Amino acid sequence: MRIFDELGMRAVGTGGVFWHSLDAGFATARPYRLTSIGSGAVDDAGQRKPCLHDRAMLLKEAASVREQTRSKLPYSPIALGLGDEMQVGRSESCFSDHTLEAFREHLRKQYATVDELNQAWRTTFGSWEQVRPYRLKELKGHDDDLAPWMEFRAFMATSFVDAIMGLADVSKAAAPSTLIGGVNPWSESHNTCVVFSKLFPRLEYGQIYPRFHDRARSWFKDPRLIGLWSGYSRPRAQIEREAWLLPAYSGTLMCWYGVGRQLGYGTLTNTLGLGERATWISDCNRELTSGIGRLLVEADVVSEPVAILHSYRSRWAYIAREHLRNPTMPSDAWNERFDEFEEGFVALLRALHIGYRFVDEDEIEDGILAQSRLLIMPQAIALSDGALAQIRTFAAASPVICTPGCGMFDENGQTRASLPFAPERTANLNVVRWDEKPPITNDQNLARLREAFPRRPEADIEGDLSLLVRKRLKDLTVLVAFGNGPLKLNTPTPKHIYDARTHTYLGHGQTLSFNQERSPAALVLADEKMPTVTLTVPKNVKRGTPVTVELRAGAANTVVHVSCSGPDGKPQPWYDTNVRLTDGEGRTSVVPALNDAPGTWRVRCLDVVSGSSAEASFAIVP
Repeated sequence: MRIFDELGMRAVGTGGVFWHSLDAGFATARPYRLTSIGSGAVDDAGQRKPCLHDRAMLLKEAASVREQTRSKLPYSPIALGLGDEMQVGRSESCFSDHTLEAFREHLRKQYATVDELNQAWRTTFGSWEQVRPYRLKELKGHDDDLAPWMEFRAFMATSFVDAIMGLADVSKAAAPSTLIGGVNPWSESHNTCVVFSKLFPRLEYGQIYPRFHDRARSWFKDPRLIGLWSGYSRPRAQIEREAWLLPAYSGTLMCWYGVGRQLGYGTLTNTLGLGERATWISDCNRELTSGIGRLLVEADVVSEPVAILHSYRSRWAYIAREHLRNPTMPSDAWNERFDEFEEGFVALLRALHIGYRFVDEDEIEDGILAQSRLLIMPQAIALSDGALAQIRTFAAASPVICTPGCGMFDENGQTRASLPFAPERTANLNVVRWDEKPPITNDQNLARLREAFPRRPEADIEGDLSLLVRKRLKDLTVLVAFGNGPLKLNTPTPKHIYDARTHTYLGHGQTLSFNQERSPAALVLADEKMPTVTLTVPKNVKRGTPVTVELRAGAANTVVHVSCSGPDGKPQPWYDTNVRLTDGEGRTSVVPALNDAPGTWRVRCLDVVSGSSAEASFAIVP
């Protein structure tokens, strides 16, 4: 528990790794590890162990998950993790008898006969028993028909999600009030067969590396249930950025790893001291749990106007196409290259302070583009007819940016007769053609993006920023600006401006120049000046009886930090809490412990936006 204390974490734990919740202020979640099914090893024959289609193994694993879940119930966990860095494998798999049988059964639902399959795949299988998927190296000569490989990738991706969620259902049945999730995929690739857009919406909470946070926030049903890992051994700027990135997008669960690896806790004594890095982490945790984290979590990200097509089938097709062109290059290099196209456009959008989200091709078929004003399609080379129809409808009224070769394959990797976004086929559409290489952030590309997508007037911050997140808390605008040094706020209309990190009023107007010492800045803009906060408590209470704290602040929507001190004047931090005020009203309660000292106790509240504060006292009587 001293480790948690030095890291600024209020935790109730039974061992292992525990979550730190920026919202509740304490942790009772255990992310590790109900099952190892997502951490399989692949042998030289391409057979994965455990095999996702081995029914006997799945039944045995389900019994184990059920038993482990029940063993955790006495600790009332808010969340249980299925596993960590889960995936199908880091090489092509699985070619076991169980999987091949399941794949053939899957194909029988798609193709009426083997002859029909052979015609689609350009193969010569004599019977269903002979049907097998291709490996990447076997696609030579199949440049225009990737289906024997692509369809198996899709099958394994679905199998992975189904196996994981089958065990999640077992755990949920044993612990109905506990969130079941985790997984923390290693990466998306043709080998891992992880598709974020299919996995994330089905998990009840997330446990994600920062490099995948953009994708997680795009697909989790509730952003407040996204968790983020950061590391004890990382540089201070990175630790601070990752700690603040999570609540900036309304996530709540922060996990720190690597402390034990760095210091070796087999030799700990009562002189425990985690050093400078622990101070960095502690500073982040203590500030975020003092109210501003709750403010950011409560505020909603404003509608983001740009959709980036994150096409999982295009990823596979791109890897196959480039591997066939360059067979001596490791296939994983093309997976990384595919990501570079997306990352290049993300960097351009961030430089222009334009909000974005990822969508996949299936969501486009379902009409998700109605929520967007610009679509970017980096290397979207494998698309269904349904997705293409939706994109063309969108492009008739709104801009679409595409790279060469978009839509050259259908969803199964079969080459189309002509390119659907060739100039002669898009004369009446708003299509912007980008370069073949991943975009870089320079003046020319920024100008091209500005021309394709003119900005609407909105609050903005000038200066050296890596990211600007715009949020709303009812009538308040919240700006989280990742950067430091000289910055300048500009708003279309005059606003009352507050610094939520220092809880100070900065003035009224349309512009404000300021110097941000530590990233990020957290500014709150209001049409009216924030009212003062008041609190009331009963005069006398008994130990074990709830003390109701009533909070008022005009008609304001804000967050108030409530703290207590005992008769000796010392803080009692285990009673601290953060309260959301809606239309000026909120309440909480403090329950004095049976061994708390009698006498006069003080309750203090602080509006984390305006800095307005108030105090009241109550007496603990026998």
